[in-house]
Amino acid sequence: MDAVVKKISDIHNLRLQQYAILDQALVDYLPPSRKISHDHYASLVGNVTELFRGVSISFIALKDGLKDVQPAISEPILKNAEELFGEIQKLEKAKLELTVDIHVLKADSALGFRDYTEKIIELSTE
Repeated sequence: MDAVVKKISDIHNLRLQQYAILDQALVDYLPPSRKISHDHYASLVGNVTELFRGVSISFIALKDGLKDVQPAISEPILKNAEELFGEIQKLEKAKLELTVDIHVLKADSALGFRDYTEKIIELSTE
């Protein structure tokens, strides 16, 4: 079971790294920095999206393999663990969607399309 906990921790850390990459890419893309082009930013977002997909697949495989890792787990505990894994996946998906929404609003605001400062603050405190 220690291996499962370690794998969950590794997956969590990888997700945190991916969010940091997304945040830094946005900073590098927007004024005043403008260190990277729109195409480069879009490419980075695409790459991170693929990494998130891979992490999600790993997480699901870990959930599906719980019984193999720990055959002595009782059915109610296994069912509860699987439900928790599912809930974590739902929360991660919601967090990623919220992050993307905030990034789009920040980009639109910074590039002068419209001021979304209040909406960004509102979403950031959810």
